[in-house]
Amino acid sequence: MKILISHPGFSNFHLFFKIQSSHEVYLHRNYDLNSNIFRFFRFFNILNILEKINTYHLYKKYINNNIDVLIVIKGCTINYDILDLYSVNYKIYLWDSIVNIYNGERYKEKSQNVLSFDLNDSLAFNFKYLPLFHFRGSKVFDNNKESREIISMYGTYSFERACFLDLLNTDNIIKLPLEYHLTISISHFLREYFLLRRPIRILWKYSTFKKLYRSKIDDMLNRSLATLDIANENQSGMTTRTFEALSYNTKLATNNLTTFNFCKDKNFNVFFLDTKTTKFDKLKFIEFLSKDLVADQDFLKTYSIENYLNNIINHNQ
Repeated sequence: MKILISHPGFSNFHLFFKIQSSHEVYLHRNYDLNSNIFRFFRFFNILNILEKINTYHLYKKYINNNIDVLIVIKGCTINYDILDLYSVNYKIYLWDSIVNIYNGERYKEKSQNVLSFDLNDSLAFNFKYLPLFHFRGSKVFDNNKESREIISMYGTYSFERACFLDLLNTDNIIKLPLEYHLTISISHFLREYFLLRRPIRILWKYSTFKKLYRSKIDDMLNRSLATLDIANENQSGMTTRTFEALSYNTKLATNNLTTFNFCKDKNFNVFFLDTKTTKFDKLKFIEFLSKDLVADQDFLKTYSIENYLNNIINHNQ
């Protein structure tokens, strides 16, 4: 089957669709909220023009390559009226909560075409709920307990994530070293410091301008006894970080109730982090770290990229 995937362009996850899928995959770069071209068109209040231009190029790829199904992932700059006009066979996967997506309200009208990673959105708007996937291939449960010597956290910078890392460091709660990589843009750094008045010590210590590469993630998770997963506000879906960590069979400490319940159901070792308070149960966390790792071999296949794409393709068929 020929699949055209319109993706938002963050990280390099789209390349894994070509590598790990048995389908013939074509890619189209979409524009997400954080892209410069999106900000430019939004500033001049002409996003409708960007949507038409982007959709035109997307449609040309669809026709020229005789595509069977178009999968739009987090499609902020797509004109769906044009796709409907030309009878394009498309599915939409919302890799975010609709409150965080530009013009997210419009997806309520297309529930028959929409799948979502957000459990709350799925229940509220009749979207099909579909969790994300892991990037890993086979042999991910070859564990060497001696090599599991760190507690890790990675992703984009948020003040909540930085404060929790600072809490662990300041209180000396755990003896294992913390290894973290929270990426921040220069504009975000300046906004945090000058507009939101965040402490410069927190910003300087726990954020970095360096890009986070896949090799860095793989290395951190391969050495992680546990991974800290602190979800952003207004987000109840499980991120790829969840599935990456579980594919490496690390333990997971999270403030995301969806993730917590998912891990409990799958018999993965999980610890709930109540980041809304400053209280932290040190003894329970140490007990959590001392538990044996639990490997679920079925997890790899169920949450593979191949299975993820097939679930989208077969939606409403």
